[in-house]
Amino acid sequence: MADSVKSMQINMRVHPAQRELIARAAKARHKTMTEFMVDAATAAAEDIILNQRVFLADEEQFEELLRIMDSPVSENAALLRTLATPAPWDK
Repeated sequence: MADSVKSMQINMRVHPAQRELIARAAKARHKTMTEFMVDAATAAAEDIILNQRVFLADEEQFEELLRIMDSPVSENAALLRTLATPAPWDK
């Protein structure tokens, strides 16, 4: 996240065994429990969002998507170089 100032707090209740497990995992990663839990929750949220199969859009958003998809493709020199480079397993 772009903001360096943390301004919101989330409180939750967990069983003692869950807290201990999270504490051990955080220690193994050399993180605080807060850092560990925020990282884990963020990764899980990103995974869920990126794996959505249905995306909801209003009419304006859908029209913008169609406009972008119908617009001509611009040449991308970096992409062309990447596509022309043999994969490591093909070398």
